[in-house]
Amino acid sequence: MRLLIQRMLAAMAFAGALTPPTASAEKLGAWDIEETVTPLTGATSIAAVLASTQPLINSVGAAAPAGLVLRCRDGQLVAYVSWVQVLSTISALFTSQTQTLVLWRTDQRAISANYWQVDNAFIAAGMFGTKPAVKFIEKLTGAKQLVVRMSSSTSTQDAVFDLGDVTTVAERVSKPCGVTWTRHP
Repeated sequence: MRLLIQRMLAAMAFAGALTPPTASAEKLGAWDIEETVTPLTGATSIAAVLASTQPLINSVGAAAPAGLVLRCRDGQLVAYVSWVQVLSTISALFTSQTQTLVLWRTDQRAISANYWQVDNAFIAAGMFGTKPAVKFIEKLTGAKQLVVRMSSSTSTQDAVFDLGDVTTVAERVSKPCGVTWTRHP
């Protein structure tokens, strides 16, 4: 499992999600957190990745975890799920955004159905901007579990994430982006 998380972090770095190896890595429960200083600006970037509790089946039939990612880079907060297959997509009317339908819920709350923005590689979907990321992360804080259902052209799968202390992770990741959280007792 640790090797898969390292591969996901390496893939994120390759895709530009993290800056190169001037990083410090640590664990916070099941979360892997990597903090870097951007060489160009000196700004701090932080990414936290949580692997799904059960592996999904990727496009070649092998087991692989999905990843829940919270990241602050260049002053922008994002929250997304890195999937194991190329996602089914639609183009949003009147915009150039590619989206996918996602069913999700925290704990035993009601199921939400939303269109999430899809990344350029079509393997991640979520909130790729500070305002929508904050709204989504607020719904995670205090929750124990997140379940996400997404589809590819060949399958629909559910990823389960045991969130642990997601509030502390959110506070840590959001700080360089200027976002602060109010803890509710």
